[in-house]
This record gives sequence, structure tokens and C-alpha cells, in this order.
Amino acid sequence: MSQWRSYWGTSKKERVQKVLESVLLAYGGMWLSWFLSFMAGSLVAACIGTALIFNWMFGPYLNSARNNETMYRYKNIPLQHAIYRGRIISLCKMRRRAGKTIGAISQEFVSIVVSDELNREMEIITPWQDEYNCLRTEMSFDTIIASPRNDFSKIVAITDSFVPACNVWVGDYPFVKRNSFVSFIAKLQKLRVNKEINGNFRDAMKIPFSSPSNSINNERI
Repeated sequence: MSQWRSYWGTSKKERVQKVLESVLLAYGGMWLSWFLSFMAGSLVAACIGTALIFNWMFGPYLNSARNNETMYRYKNIPLQHAIYRGRIISLCKMRRRAGKTIGAISQEFVSIVVSDELNREMEIITPWQDEYNCLRTEMSFDTIIASPRNDFSKIVAITDSFVPACNVWVGDYPFVKRNSFVSFIAKLQKLRVNKEINGNFRDAMKIPFSSPSNSINNERI
């Protein structure tokens, strides 16, 4: 259900925007079905009108399926996955238009730049949430990245990210099973401390993703 809830946004402004989109689409669907009934027949008009009027019911499912698919394929190319562990090096709060959809409004975002032990930097921009007030530079930052290349020279997707120092998740869509991910990171840290890591994370990566076919209970960036 966490993925379905994320469809309606994480802030009041996002929720207002989503509700406005659904209402406008449903209202437009009623008028469209009325016009189509004269040109395409009542059956076609009824089907299209029903789909548009009840968009709020299947919209969350389609959104979840689309988002989950971005973590598995990129332009029909299967993606490789890896853990990215770094530290926050900068934080910046900004305001910009939230998308290009109907009713899009100005919204606050946060830009987080992280860097790993090899100085590979990555920037994450996500809608602002009050929980982010506790974020500070130098805090550890754990996430999963996806790439169509084995050397990860090109990153095309990233999951929601975990900041253990303040127990905060960064990201507006719940890609991973969060409890499983936290347990996995703790186990990984313990293995590092005990010097038992052999550098091969392939077997360990059998976690945290929601299935596109079962997106209800499985948590852009």
C-alpha cells in the first residue's frame, strides 16, 4: 500500500495537485463521453467515460507499475544493480514547478549531493519533506543504483535512500522493502567490520525491490 499512497504525494501541495488532476480528468471525461455518444455510439462513450471518471482508482496502480519498471529495464536493456554507500557533502533547498501535469504548482525541493569513498558524486533532487530538517553534511547515505552497463559508468535510476544517522528515507516513491533494506545494510556493515567482504555483491542483491506485478506491498528519485 505504500506505493499506492505515494501516488497522492508526500506533502499537502502534492495531494492538492493530485486531487485537482483527478477531478479535472473525471469532469472532462463526463463531457467527452457525452460528445462521443453522438459520434461513436453509446458503448464506446460509456467505456471511455468510465475509464476517465474512475481514473483515481487505476491511476495509482499504473503509476506503481511504471515506476517499478524503471528499475528493471532501460530502453529494453536489463539493468544491473549495486549498493551505493556515500556521505552527504551538500544540501540545498529550492523551489520550482512540480512537473508539467494539469494543475502543477510551485513546490519546494531539496538537492542532496553525495560522494562515496572513491569521490564519485551523485545529486538527488526530490520534493521537500519536513523530515529532511534533520539531514546534515557528512551523514552516511545508502541507496541502490541501476545501470545498463556492468561498470556503472552510466546511472539511469536510483531507489529511495536511507540516512541511518537520523533514520530518514529520502525520496518520494518507495521502491524498496525498507525493513529488508535496513537489515541488509546492517549486515553489510557488520561484514565490512569483520573484513569478510570479498567484493562480490551479486548474491547479496536479492533484496529490496517491489515487483511490478505485485506493487501493492513491497518503497523518483
